[in-house]
Amino acid sequence: MKYTKLGKSDLTVSRICMGQGQHAWTLDEEHSREIIRHGLESGINFYDTAIAYQSGTSEQYVGRALRDFAKRDEVVVATKFLPRTQDEIESGITGQQHIERMINRSLQNLGMDYVDLYIYHMWDWQTPIEDILDGLNRVVRAGKARYIGISNCFAWQLARANAIAGREGWTEFISVQGHYNLIFREEEREMVPYCQEEGIALTPYSALAAGRLSRKPGETSERLEKDAYAKFKYDATAQQDGVIIGRVAELAEKRGVTMTEISLAWLLTKVAAPVVGATKFLPRTQDENQGCFPGSRRNEAPPCGRRRESDGAGTDGRRNCLSGSALCAASAGGRDGPEQTGERQGKTCLVYRQSENLKEVHHEETARCRVVSLSALHRRLCGYAGHQRRRQPGHRVPSVLHGGRIRARGLFHQ
Repeated sequence: MKYTKLGKSDLTVSRICMGQGQHAWTLDEEHSREIIRHGLESGINFYDTAIAYQSGTSEQYVGRALRDFAKRDEVVVATKFLPRTQDEIESGITGQQHIERMINRSLQNLGMDYVDLYIYHMWDWQTPIEDILDGLNRVVRAGKARYIGISNCFAWQLARANAIAGREGWTEFISVQGHYNLIFREEEREMVPYCQEEGIALTPYSALAAGRLSRKPGETSERLEKDAYAKFKYDATAQQDGVIIGRVAELAEKRGVTMTEISLAWLLTKVAAPVVGATKFLPRTQDENQGCFPGSRRNEAPPCGRRRESDGAGTDGRRNCLSGSALCAASAGGRDGPEQTGERQGKTCLVYRQSENLKEVHHEETARCRVVSLSALHRRLCGYAGHQRRRQPGHRVPSVLHGGRIRARGLFHQ
C-alpha cells in the first residue's frame, strides 16, 4: 500500500480510502467488520463514513470495528454532516449550533473523542457560509476534529469559503470529496485545476461509477439493478459510457487484471485517495503471494508494493492492492517507470511511462507504438488534440464534451 499526505495537512493516508455508504445492499455489522479488518490488514488506514448513512449505524459499525482492530492514532477517520433541517431553521437553530450537535452525535456513534477529518457533506443554501465556517472552526478549536473537508460543491464555492476562512483566521478546507471517475469527468473543468493550484486533496466518491467500471458490458449486479440514484446519474449517457467501459474491459483482459484495477489506476494518477466501497474480498492467489500477477511481464509492477528480485535497478513500479481482493489499483511509479506496450487490431496504441518530470514529454518512435510520458497520456485522456504537439503560447485546445460532461477522446488509442 502506498501513502500520501492529505493536502496541506499532516495526515498520512493510504491511497485507497474505504467508504461506508448508504444503500439497500449494505452489509450487516458482522460482514462489515470482516471487510474493515481485511482493509486494515492490507494497509488501508483511511475510512470514510457519515452521520446520514443508515441513520448513524454506519458510524457505529466503523467505530466499533476500528476500536477492536486498530489503534486510534494509526487510522484516519472521516465523517460528514448534513445541512440544517427545515425544523431546525424554523426553531432558530443556527449553523454553529447545528454543527455542534452533529459532531457530538457523530463522536457518540463512533465512540471516539475526535475525528481526523470533518466533512461538510453538501452545500447548505439556507445557511450563511460564514456560520458554517465559524461552526467548523469551533469544532477544530475544541479538539473534536483535526481538519475539515467539503463535498458536493462547485469550485467557486470552495474558493470563496477558503477565502473567507483565511480572512477571518478560521480553519480552511483541506480536501474535497466530489463525483469523479473515468466516465464522469466534470471535475476536470474547474475543481481539479483549482485544487492542484491550492494544494487541496481530492478524495472522490463513486470511483467505479456505482460498479459500472468494474463489470463488463452486459453484466449486472444487485446495485446496477436497484440503485435509482446511480441510474439518474449515468443512464442518460449509457451509450457513450459503454465505449469507455468496453475499453476498460479490453485492457483488463489484456493485462490479466480486473476492471477495478484499470479504473482505479487511471484515477490514482489524478487524486490523493479515491473513496471505494466493498461488499466482499477475494483471497490471495498463488501468483500474488509470490509477488506477480497473471499476464505480467518482467519490469512490471508487482502487487501490494512488493518488488521482485529480478526487477531492474531503474524500475520501481508499484500496484496498490487490497490484499489481492477485488479492490485493487495498479499505478506505475518510480523513476523511468515500467513501459506499457501493445497493439490492437492494427491501431497505434499510446504507450506510457512515468518519468522524473511529468511535465516533460518524451517521444520514441517504434515499429508500431509511440512512447509518451504520463503527462502526455493525461492530456490525451482529457481530450487534448494531438499528443505529439506541444502547447504553444496562446494556443487553446478545446475540451471534448458530451451531454455537458467532459469526455475522453479516443481513449487509450489514436
